[in-house]
Amino acid sequence: MSETTNEQLLRELSGSFPANEGLRARIIDSFPYPVVIFTPNHMLAAMNDAFQKAIGVPPGSPDPKSVHILQYKIKDSRMAEAVKQVFKGNSFSFDEVEEVFSMFSGVPHQEKPERDRFGTIVIFPIPEGDRKAAYGVIVFMP
Repeated sequence: MSETTNEQLLRELSGSFPANEGLRARIIDSFPYPVVIFTPNHMLAAMNDAFQKAIGVPPGSPDPKSVHILQYKIKDSRMAEAVKQVFKGNSFSFDEVEEVFSMFSGVPHQEKPERDRFGTIVIFPIPEGDRKAAYGVIVFMP
């Protein structure tokens, strides 16, 4: 596909994130790895079922809007920079990231770290209109 076609497809798929229902929400919720979608002020707009399972809370709890990314709690400096730079339209991928869920407020304390389970992080922007990024996405992978 051409670059223009890829960009149009991404815009159509991302459309008006966060979607609370419909195809976009079902795709995100059924994705096997934890995914969060966040705003420029670091509030979560959406989280999938795999994220909720990974942090040890039942689906539907907590409300995504009650969870924030706390910049000062990000242990990996690469991730801290990526969370800021994603809104300039940049994408990132990191391996061997530890304590990946420590940056989120409003989630229960993790008894056992997930570093062995989710050590690869992908962060990418979702454009909207003429903005480089209206939302950031973090995917946590093994």
